[in-house]
Amino acid sequence: MFGGFDEGSPRREGDDGKSRDDGRRRPLDNMSVIPVSAKMLMNAEKEAPKGMYYLDKVELSTVELVGLILEATPDRNAMNYKIDDGSNCIDVKYWMVTSSAEDSPYREGMYVRVCGQLKESEEGREVIAFQIHPVKDFNELTFHHLAVIQSFLIRTGQLATTTPAFVSNTQNQTSSSNLTSPAHRMY
Repeated sequence: MFGGFDEGSPRREGDDGKSRDDGRRRPLDNMSVIPVSAKMLMNAEKEAPKGMYYLDKVELSTVELVGLILEATPDRNAMNYKIDDGSNCIDVKYWMVTSSAEDSPYREGMYVRVCGQLKESEEGREVIAFQIHPVKDFNELTFHHLAVIQSFLIRTGQLATTTPAFVSNTQNQTSSSNLTSPAHRMY
């Protein structure tokens, strides 16, 4: 028995990361941060009774988005942003811990990295942000877009999640057959 759990502990359906009856999968760690584009968020499927969103049959719990702030509108204790990542625009609400939303360091024209949850509001879909960080190096944009592509390929089963064959070779020699594997072409 490690960490207070044993074989006899009750489990909820789907907590093991395996497929459910409806074919949808939960990530192994339900709090995984999934890199996404705004278009992916707008196209995510919504499960009606529980209000959960799914992308490629994987539950979206926490998402990460990088984009340009087009609009910044203060609300009582929150800032509302319209963020464009090049694929689409999405609204982001960031609850402020400061006394006033006007104190927000994020202004129109800034690139930011947003981490939060996708929710439905009266105006449509929006991200409720837990964290917002300014993009200091524009390589972050490229890196994020590559992470979105990689995440998509893994979710759809088009990319193996195992270590590339040429790395795991026990003799530390790369054979020509290992160089043609899909994992080698990805890295």
